Amino acid sequence: MPKNRSLPLCFLLISFFLTPLPAASLEGPFRVKSQFPLFLHLNAPILEKAAQEESISVSLSYSSVFMKKGSPEWLLDLDLESAEFNFTYKKNLPGWVELGLEIPLLGFSPGVLDQPLESYHSAFGFPDYGRSRYSKNDFHYRLFRKGKLLVEGESGKVGPGDLRLTGKKEFSFGETLLAVKADLELPTGDANAGFGNGSLDWELAVIGERKLGQAFKLTGTLGLVLPGDLRARETVDLQPYYYFGGAAEWGLWKNFEVLGQFLVQTSPFPDTGIAEIDRTGVILTLGGRYAFGRNSLELSFTEDLNTTGAPDFTFQLGFKHKF
Repeated sequence: MPKNRSLPLCFLLISFFLTPLPAASLEGPFRVKSQFPLFLHLNAPILEKAAQEESISVSLSYSSVFMKKGSPEWLLDLDLESAEFNFTYKKNLPGWVELGLEIPLLGFSPGVLDQPLESYHSAFGFPDYGRSRYSKNDFHYRLFRKGKLLVEGESGKVGPGDLRLTGKKEFSFGETLLAVKADLELPTGDANAGFGNGSLDWELAVIGERKLGQAFKLTGTLGLVLPGDLRARETVDLQPYYYFGGAAEWGLWKNFEVLGQFLVQTSPFPDTGIAEIDRTGVILTLGGRYAFGRNSLELSFTEDLNTTGAPDFTFQLGFKHKF
């Protein structure tokens, strides 16, 4: 008898979770980018919604990076934890374009997460770049080519990254919204210390989004980035790279939504002989967003899926106010 009574309850719970509820925002993908030190300053792709808006947002990203790899010409020695504070302002000119400004502030440290990460990777069987073979919580940030030091980061140092200017124009096609976006990244960060690349970087992307009912929305992006050369202690010619990504949003409750998104990016570096740099990188981001009035608060977790061109993980906390 108790077993039969439980069936209606099960159907009720299933119906509750499968029935979409109107969400307060469906504000588009998390504005998360790969925090991998070699790619971070090369106009790193950021997924965003197609719709123009006027807003101020701040975010704090925290990442753990470990990669000790070499080839006949290149040597990469990374073992650090990094933080990025990002301030973004978007100004909407109705009927015309959205203009944006992004100001990043970066910091590097040895961190304290090596042991928890080793336990995490061991528990789930995830690869760890060989982290477990080295001592815990050291700091290394060095890039060599042909025996010459190109970039060397400093533990505890904080400085500005490369400033980014953005422009976006939306186009409506019934239930589908498309946008064209162009970015310019200025060399305001110290390239020798790993805060920039010392050159102008350009980006052009197409964004598409479509709502599915009141509680679901899909967003897709395809883009091309033209990075300038890496001008640090030595100059390295970089190459154009492509990316694409997608995001799915679900308005789980009235003021709360859950999001899942992915980003695929080719390498901006020439053939280094180091597979973790040369191959196409893939990152996955999961999290949630809570909206209250004109404000929203979000938390996300980003994991690299193929140990290529991305941090081991990134946590990001963000706040946005829409005007």
